Amino acid sequence: MSENTNTNEVNNINLPKVEDIKNSILKKIIDSGEKDRLKELLSDRLIQSGWRDQLKEHCKDIIRKKGLEKVSVEELVSEITPHGRATIPSDIKVELLERIRLFLNSTANDEDKIDPIDPSTIDL
Repeated sequence: MSENTNTNEVNNINLPKVEDIKNSILKKIIDSGEKDRLKELLSDRLIQSGWRDQLKEHCKDIIRKKGLEKVSVEELVSEITPHGRATIPSDIKVELLERIRLFLNSTANDEDKIDPIDPSTIDL
């Protein structure tokens, strides 16, 4: 089997590649306007939770330690990005995943529906 094919063969059954499925879902989310609604929800929840203010303080701490003249925007971004991602509250991640699941289920055939998300099974 060629590595450049768009399907994976499992027991002689052609299945779509994971990347193709991801692209299809992303296209559906973008085309419907749901991506913008999810971004707005995420922004609102992060502000409400205090995450944004905490990240802002973390930035200020980095600048104080390194000095304003000695830290570039690129360095600051590379340092705060992992911290920012790691500190997003789990309940916000679960809420977004649930919203995505509900959206996909509302646009899917009955056989393609996704079961509710159990937060304990997700690596948050």
